[in-house]
Amino acid sequence: MITKFYLDINYHKYSSERSLYFLLKDNEKYLDGKIEHDQTGEWFHKSFRQVDVTGSSNVDLSIWYLLQNAPLFWKILNGELDECYNDLKK
Repeated sequence: MITKFYLDINYHKYSSERSLYFLLKDNEKYLDGKIEHDQTGEWFHKSFRQVDVTGSSNVDLSIWYLLQNAPLFWKILNGELDECYNDLKK
């Protein structure tokens, strides 16, 4: 999921989504598959406000905020860009 996100932000040049990518990538060890196992992303998004995901409230809040403004992330999570991702891999 995070790899797909990286390929798409570089292709589409979304700066806020690029910031989100780097925060997610830097904190990937705390995510432990949570993105892939949450089909809608609802729990994943809420978790950054309700529980201490990364160990830093500042990082959690930043991720939560950036997720609110990340249409590309949500399209990837919902599988809407799978065809685009396959094209980018070629």
